[in-house]
Amino acid sequence: MTDMKEEFCNLIEVRPGRHLFVRNWRLGDPGDDAQPQIRLLCIHGTAANHTQFLAFLEALHDRLNTGTGNSSLLLDAWMYDAVGCGQSPALQDAAAYRDEEQVQDMQALITQHIMLNSEAPLIMLGHSYGPNWIYKYLMQSNPLIQQKA
Repeated sequence: MTDMKEEFCNLIEVRPGRHLFVRNWRLGDPGDDAQPQIRLLCIHGTAANHTQFLAFLEALHDRLNTGTGNSSLLLDAWMYDAVGCGQSPALQDAAAYRDEEQVQDMQALITQHIMLNSEAPLIMLGHSYGPNWIYKYLMQSNPLIQQKA
C-alpha cells in the first residue's frame, strides 16, 4: 500500500471574510507528470467535517494501486470544512450559515481552485446534508438541470 499524496492543506479565503479549510489528495499512481482524469469533491453534512471521508479515500486509493481497480486512473480528491465546521472559522452572523451562503462558498472553491485550469470531470459526493448543497449548486449553475426541474 502506498500513501496518498497530499497536494494541498490550508485555510483559504473563498469569498471576502469567508475562509474554508481545504485539503486535496492525489489518488492513484500513473506517474508524476500525469494530469488527473477525474476530480472528486467530498462535501460533509451538518456539524461534521472533512475527516469523515478519509477512510473512504484511503480505501479508494488502495484499490487504485493494488491492481483490483483501474491502476492507470489518477484522481484528485478535494475536501473542505464548511464555515464554522472542523478547522474552518465560525462567523458570528447566523445568516452566514444559510444554504445559499454555503453553496456560494462551494461554487467559489470549485471555480477558483478545484476546476482551475482543468477540464477533468467533477464528481461530487455528499454525506447527510451535503447532497442538499450539491443539489442547490447544480440547480443554480447548470442550465440543463434548471430546464428539467
